[in-house]
Amino acid sequence: SRLKPADGSALDFRKDFTEDRNEAAWLRYLYDKTRSGSNDRPEMPDYETFMENNVLAFPAPVEAMVMLREFRENPETHPLSTPSGRIEIFSDTIAGFGLEGLPGHPVWRAPQEWLGSATARTYPLHLVTHQPARRLHSQLDQSHHSRAGKLHGREPCMMNTEDAKSRGIADGDLIRIFNKRGSCISAARLSDNVLAGAAMMATGAWYDPDWENDPMCCKHGNANVLTADLPTSEIAQGPGALTCLVQIERLQGEAPSVTAFDPPRIVPDTLPRTGR
Repeated sequence: SRLKPADGSALDFRKDFTEDRNEAAWLRYLYDKTRSGSNDRPEMPDYETFMENNVLAFPAPVEAMVMLREFRENPETHPLSTPSGRIEIFSDTIAGFGLEGLPGHPVWRAPQEWLGSATARTYPLHLVTHQPARRLHSQLDQSHHSRAGKLHGREPCMMNTEDAKSRGIADGDLIRIFNKRGSCISAARLSDNVLAGAAMMATGAWYDPDWENDPMCCKHGNANVLTADLPTSEIAQGPGALTCLVQIERLQGEAPSVTAFDPPRIVPDTLPRTGR
């Protein structure tokens, strides 16, 4: 019976999914749960007061946080989770892996792409991706608040003024950022606070490939089309997104429309019914 829609929803799981809460009820529920969830958090006002003030500011901590405070004060009573219980500069475990370039102690390992590599002769700008100020990663990129931070509807890219000038790029120009993996269309924001040879771009713009002209190009400015799928090392599987070299040029011709937020086309259901 659960597979047969009762209220117009596809699978009749609306009540299980919403728990009988609308958007306003969920916001209140999550706030109240956060408010009562920890005794070491500064006191939070009730939900009505929070909504009226429209901001929640926590006071600065009275005492500054010190890394490994308890261990530093008494290493015998509060040992670390290392084999020796102490801070280890050399690791027998890592050295025992026998991996080239990982001798068990900190060493410099050249990134696969950086301004000191041969690749920089073709792609001379080091792209630094950072967290966006108007959304969480890619969440709520469709919101008015996130879109208000766009430039010409695209995710902007901050460039050094001289780097832009040498490429004929003015502040606000539409630009094409590219390397051997792909490209994206962005808009230039110029600043002397960006190091020459570097460019900055927020992550999380919704992926919007240009299927008609160049499927390897994101029309909206998603930096993922430029970064390589590689780990930080053989044993640390963090993302290597900051190891990325690109070239930037002023966009030639008319820019394709951004369609990242357009809803999908609904195809009429013409499949035969099975009677289930």
